[in-house]
Amino acid sequence: MKKISWIIGIMVLAIALFGCDKSLAVKDISPKTGNVAGGEPLEIIGTGFNNNMGISVYVGGNKADNVSIQGSEKLIISTPPGNEPGPVDVRITFDNGTDDFIISGGFTYVKESAGAMDIRELGSRKSQREK
Repeated sequence: MKKISWIIGIMVLAIALFGCDKSLAVKDISPKTGNVAGGEPLEIIGTGFNNNMGISVYVGGNKADNVSIQGSEKLIISTPPGNEPGPVDVRITFDNGTDDFIISGGFTYVKESAGAMDIRELGSRKSQREK
């Protein structure tokens, strides 16, 4: 009986000292589509993220410059420009060298719409037509 109490005591002490870390995982991304020009926020939902780890995110093979850890379950990146419209893989790598997550076809680049165009560009087009 004393042996069981001793083992339980050691386990409680280990949890108190080292915490109960969730294992590293990537579960989802949001949104699933974005402008081919890039520069839009993309949330990566998972578990086990922390500020002491290096994280690299690639969208369609292009590396995201800004990766921000927003807690143990969320990363936010700024999407890099895409090569062309269409679905691409999202790859998240961690500096521990063993964890590499791929969401195949998880993000779709779409063409820039006229609604997203700079208003100055629209104005210059109109003035060119009037000439």
